[in-house]
Amino acid sequence: MPRRGTAAAFHQRMRATAAVFLVACTSSPAVHAPSRDQLTRFAHVENVIPVVVKVGDDTGLAIVDTGNPLSDLDQSKFASVAALPLDGGTVASLQLDGSTSPDVYVVGSPFTDLTADPTFPIVGNMGCSAFCAGVPSFDYRDGTFALDATPPTGLGADIAIPFSFEGGNIDNFGQRVTSRVIVTVELEGHAYQMMLDTGATSVSVSERAFAALTADGRTTIAGQTAIVSGASTSTLTRAASITLAGVEVDDAVVIHDSGFDTVLTAISNDVGHTIDGSLGGTFLNHFYVTVDYANRIVHLAPYDDVSFVLDQGHTIGLSLTTDAAGQLVIASVAGDAAAKGLHVGDVVQAIDGIDASAGYYALAEATYGPLGATKTVELADTSATLAVDELLPL
Repeated sequence: MPRRGTAAAFHQRMRATAAVFLVACTSSPAVHAPSRDQLTRFAHVENVIPVVVKVGDDTGLAIVDTGNPLSDLDQSKFASVAALPLDGGTVASLQLDGSTSPDVYVVGSPFTDLTADPTFPIVGNMGCSAFCAGVPSFDYRDGTFALDATPPTGLGADIAIPFSFEGGNIDNFGQRVTSRVIVTVELEGHAYQMMLDTGATSVSVSERAFAALTADGRTTIAGQTAIVSGASTSTLTRAASITLAGVEVDDAVVIHDSGFDTVLTAISNDVGHTIDGSLGGTFLNHFYVTVDYANRIVHLAPYDDVSFVLDQGHTIGLSLTTDAAGQLVIASVAGDAAAKGLHVGDVVQAIDGIDASAGYYALAEATYGPLGATKTVELADTSATLAVDELLPL
């Protein structure tokens, strides 16, 4: 079934937030400070990397997003951002998980948190203005971000890929920010210009690229989505291969969203030529990613073990959300979950032995697995053993 994504398109125009998700959030229980383990689970489920942002005495969780030229923070959560002009301004110092960046241009706006777990409020989207002066690294395995970091262990040989640094043609709040990391990506041998996008849950492509990919009649899954700017329709499928400069990821999920086409049009106008997609998490999560902006090189170091990667098409067929009472409930069913009679709204007590008290992301992670595996789902008044199905066969 289609899974949600916190930041499938966190780059509407130059900086607006247009995150794709499949289940609307409900009222929030008390917010807690997530542990490192919880943040790592968040990264694995969402395919985006959360970062603790500190400005002055205020902190909050944000997404780090190479697709966003500027940086957005909810001004209601950051006093120094609330004091900036309406069109944004510079804060003297901003910390991202302890990495300090001086003189960061920030735009304050009412921020719509689209995570399915209200105890993990995302209150910002940190783009190029927060990290382009350094060398940011994105660790999908450990769910961490850093500037000018030493690579972790457990990596294969680094692959250096030159990129075109483009954009800045659209006047954005008085700022002209060249920030688009543009690369040539092949979908099953068809070449497209795409933007490297750590703020995207999946590889997201234009209508024409998706039509070419699915012209053979392969399986797709459609669902109604909601984005900040309104409702739209998303469709998922599987690509046999996605290749960047000879680096290949096989059988990755690719998404098209009708609302995202307007984003791609704006990005195309910004860079002055057609951009057909964003190279997001379903490709990038196989690598430790470093972006050397000064030398225009993306570094991809493959993980020796990618068992942490969750295949969006390999699932027991249910998605979760949090209801108004803070309970984890079933949001949608497909596959074996539908066949076994589970229903939307059923309260989930545990999945695969993981109790609901462990939180949304622990249980969401447990809904995925290798084909042929089974997971026991415990509901308020019954239980069911569900098989992990292939919902997007090639």
